[in-house]
Amino acid sequence: MSLRKLLASAALATALSVAPVASGQSARTAEQIIADYKALRAPAFDRTKSEDAAYRQQYTTEMQAFMGKQAELAKELWAVDPNHADALKMMQARWRTLAQTGKLDEALPEIQSAIASAPAEKKADMEFFAAQLSMMARDLAPEARLAKADEFIKAHPGDARGGDLLSMAASSMPENQAVEVYRRVANEFPTAKSAMQAKGKLRQIEGVGKPFELSFTDAITGKPVSHDTLKGKVVVVDFWATWCGPCVAEMPHMKEIYAKYKDKGVEFVGISLDAPESEGGLEKLKKFVKENDIQWPQYYQGNGWQSQFSSSWGINAIPALFVVDQHGNLYSVNARGKVEALIEELLGQKKAQPVGG
Repeated sequence: MSLRKLLASAALATALSVAPVASGQSARTAEQIIADYKALRAPAFDRTKSEDAAYRQQYTTEMQAFMGKQAELAKELWAVDPNHADALKMMQARWRTLAQTGKLDEALPEIQSAIASAPAEKKADMEFFAAQLSMMARDLAPEARLAKADEFIKAHPGDARGGDLLSMAASSMPENQAVEVYRRVANEFPTAKSAMQAKGKLRQIEGVGKPFELSFTDAITGKPVSHDTLKGKVVVVDFWATWCGPCVAEMPHMKEIYAKYKDKGVEFVGISLDAPESEGGLEKLKKFVKENDIQWPQYYQGNGWQSQFSSSWGINAIPALFVVDQHGNLYSVNARGKVEALIEELLGQKKAQPVGG
């Protein structure tokens, strides 16, 4: 069982139920409550024991106690001093965890009550947070998510976070509907960060079948790499970073696929989202590549999530994998988990072409 599934277990969700603390019941001060909150330490998960059922149960029990205590203390502080500088942050952490563990119905009434009593200058922040959590509900239809976004935009016209909510709604829609919503984001919030991300998502959707342009200097060898030098090959484009756990976990499998197909007209290209060079990003990339014997070229962008190339393609989660065909055209922007099948598909198409085709 993965750590994520372990934390999302029904038992853990049940443990987060905390009885409300009525105002005035606590005999403790806000400072005492916060001191207890900060003293809490999450139990460490030993991944070497991840297959041990008894250990997983022990860890789950310890995590239940930790998160239940966090939620209890947040409630206590809210009852004692809801205007304390840490009170809202602690309650938001509680609400977010409740939503992530399937207890959104418990979180929303608390949030609505907090909104009703919040000062005017904080209502937009609270309503944005409530909209985000509401849109996380697994059974909420795409149209309902869009309605939540529009409700916030109507209440707070000009607030750039409306673009974030629209993008969140679009991510759950079929492509033909998502295109229209991403266009709204780009047009209605042109200076917001969400507009750049929306343009990147549009580029992904509309870019399939079109030339994929790429030009950089390999961070490892110093040699130039471009779409021209790669033409004629199936190219797997891997957006990743050395700090990304899932990226690192998948690297052995990526190496296996590369070894299997590198002599059959296939090339890999890594697009690194590692930190700036001044923060050691380039050094970490070079060290990782050397220690793990990664043989394909690496495009070190040098600016983490803000890197221009990956941002222009709407990359906001990694690993993300594209596949480019032998003609240099983008073939897939959702290749994770399907890389080998897509390679076989393209190589098969090439073999099936008539001579001279």
